[in-house]
This record gives sequence, structure tokens and C-alpha cells, in this order.
Amino acid sequence: MANNGDTESGIQKLINKVLSERKLWEQRRSEAEERIKVLDAKLEAYQTTLKNHWESVNGKEQRK
Repeated sequence: MANNGDTESGIQKLINKVLSERKLWEQRRSEAEERIKVLDAKLEAYQTTLKNHWESVNGKEQRK
């Protein structure tokens, strides 16, 4: 049977492992949120460009 020190040491190792895993997942979440912001900005720029293009096309058709 393990003594009290071994049990505490084992528990501390598990706690450290969980905290390490949590830190990794928080970093990944943060990186994913940043990628989403970049993609949202690109999508908005694309939609604006597309809108401007079609407004330009429609304006040229009306002038004919």
C-alpha cells in the first residue's frame, strides 16, 4: 500500500497534468477565436467588394 507522501505526490502530478492540458486548450481556443476574427474580416471585405461590384454593374446598365 502506498504511503501518504506517494498519494499526495500522485495527486499533485495529476493536478499539474490537468492544469497543463487546460492551458493548452485555452491557448487553442484563443488561437481559434483569432482565426475566426480574421475570417470574419475577410468575409466582410469580400461581401463589400461583391456589393460594390454589383452596384457598379447595375449603375452601368441603367446608364445605357
